[in-house]
Amino acid sequence: MVNIPRRIEETFQLRSAGLSEDAQMLLLVAAADATGDAALLWRVLQQVGTDPAAATSAEASGLLEIGAVVRFRHPLVRSAIYQAATPSMRRRAHEALAGATDSSVAPDRRAWHRAQAVVGTDEGAAMELERSAVRTRARGGVAAAAAFLQQAAEISPEPRARARRALEAAHAKHDAGAHVAALQLTEVASGGPWMPSSAPGSTFSGRGSPSI
Repeated sequence: MVNIPRRIEETFQLRSAGLSEDAQMLLLVAAADATGDAALLWRVLQQVGTDPAAATSAEASGLLEIGAVVRFRHPLVRSAIYQAATPSMRRRAHEALAGATDSSVAPDRRAWHRAQAVVGTDEGAAMELERSAVRTRARGGVAAAAAFLQQAAEISPEPRARARRALEAAHAKHDAGAHVAALQLTEVASGGPWMPSSAPGSTFSGRGSPSI
């Protein structure tokens, strides 16, 4: 059976592959940031030394348009561009996005991009994600908080902190209705050193294992 969405993505990937490296970088940065913030895109391109003229060829490809906001011409273009990039290219794009994002204006966006640029583990980036999870959950964004915590667990260098963050991510996933993911994270947490839920630094202290 023909996978129509996949065929469409492959068409977009072929179209982008024919562009210059600068134009491909522009497309990747735009794909890595879902906000469509055109001002942020221009800051990133300046930071990585991309020729602004690349925007002309990128738009001429019919894959996106850049105005007050960045818009992809088809819903599948973003995923096609992002999936076609190598891991190192994605990390470079996220690192540049983190560097160009004002932490006083968009700390959670910056934390996410910083974490996506990590190779291996990074406690500082994991702590930023935890703080983002607290802010996001306070605003009612349970699913987003779960994503922050799961990523924090994945890049935690210390086993005890990794287990704690995985358990907290399981709580958040459970509250968001993602029960299978919650069970998987609970298994990750159970494989690490035991830590009381009220341990210092815990973002969602005072809770036991999720009742799933």
